[in-house]
Amino acid sequence: LKTKRRKLAVSLVIIGLIITSLSSYLKLYYVDYPKYSLDFWGWQFGARDIVSYFVNNQSKYDNFVMAPEFNGPEIFLKFYGKDMCKKCQIGLPEDDQILSSRTLYAIPPNYLVTNPKYKIQTRKTIYYPNRQPAFYIGTVTYNKNGME
Repeated sequence: LKTKRRKLAVSLVIIGLIITSLSSYLKLYYVDYPKYSLDFWGWQFGARDIVSYFVNNQSKYDNFVMAPEFNGPEIFLKFYGKDMCKKCQIGLPEDDQILSSRTLYAIPPNYLVTNPKYKIQTRKTIYYPNRQPAFYIGTVTYNKNGME
């Protein structure tokens, strides 16, 4: 009788450890990992939403420029745009000789911090799952003084 109780107790402890370990793993994989793997080295979050916005607003703008924040950003234009985004390109406001109100940019917030001479009229903000801004989509203006 003692042997059966001992086996039952050991079995319950092992099952408890397996359930605890599995639940911890699932939380890390589905809750925590997506939050810290969004950037360049992770899931490269935001490209799908940017290209979708570009495609849906093609009639309103002459050009669409997505910041090269991704590993191989051109592939996202082709994959998500499916040849529907002919006016889409990769670049930054500093690459353009003349900033136009008919050009829509998708740039990360840190670009505006490191380049205060550019200001964006935001049309849409793409957020990471942790609710931090990932990209601003809008028209860009140049301020010679670098002040807002």
